[in-house]
Amino acid sequence: MPAQLYTFINSQELTKKVLDELLATYSKGTPVYVNIAPDQSCYMPTFEYRDEITKEPIMRLTFNMVVQQNQYLTNDLGLFLINKPVDVFFIEKQDIEGFEYRYRIGIDGEVEPNTAPTLQTMNQFGKVFSYVMDVEAISSEAVGKDIVGTVQSVNISALPYEYSVFNNMDEVNEYFGFKKDKPVIGPNNLYQITGNSSRFTAPSELVRKDNDTRGSCLVGRITKTKEVRIAFGSTVIPCKIVWFLTGFGEIPFPVCANYDDYNDYQVGKYVMMFAYAKADFGQRGKSFEEMVKEAK
Repeated sequence: MPAQLYTFINSQELTKKVLDELLATYSKGTPVYVNIAPDQSCYMPTFEYRDEITKEPIMRLTFNMVVQQNQYLTNDLGLFLINKPVDVFFIEKQDIEGFEYRYRIGIDGEVEPNTAPTLQTMNQFGKVFSYVMDVEAISSEAVGKDIVGTVQSVNISALPYEYSVFNNMDEVNEYFGFKKDKPVIGPNNLYQITGNSSRFTAPSELVRKDNDTRGSCLVGRITKTKEVRIAFGSTVIPCKIVWFLTGFGEIPFPVCANYDDYNDYQVGKYVMMFAYAKADFGQRGKSFEEMVKEAK
């Protein structure tokens, strides 16, 4: 969690302060909804953070709490931006240390001619996906079953730990090593690739030469931006929320206000990032107010 906060706070001192505020949320705040696993082994209260300027909901925090010795203990925290749900296929669960809730997901979609999508054939399901990425699943236990091999409606957002902005896709493809006048020729001249799709997605480990397994690599055109101020207790963080169009639809991510290229993130430009991608399952049960009324 500290590393993910640092992606948009960009200050170790403030990151620690905000983390303390987040951990205190459970005892100080009121959740907007609470998901509970069908077998009641997991309790997932979700809290909301609003833009201090417009008062609109911007970000949510979910506590993943497990039952141990008749007590609920915090097992994990999930921080994510609010977005519209999209239907995705859960391909497999990623067995990687430190990523207990990480899954590989896929989706079908159009890809520009002569570009390199992340086509991946799943033998166990007999499916081919145009776009693939790795995500941290939040509140997946609320579904009450193994989600691998199923289609689920999730809210996808990103917390990038490395990202750049480009004027066009030619610049993005140059970053990836493609040369506009020298396409990559496939076996027997069956195809030629001039670059990546403008909505390219892939697990980071398939793209990075250092085999970094953190999250996913995402590319997309910026569709809108919004200046916000998010209050974590007494600490207010100014940042910009940027939406960019990927193979999984529009995905929002935060840009720290003190980054040198903060003003470069403008509509029409392109983003390439390595990010902690989040797939939130949203409210699957009753709101907190409904649960309180029933308890009375």
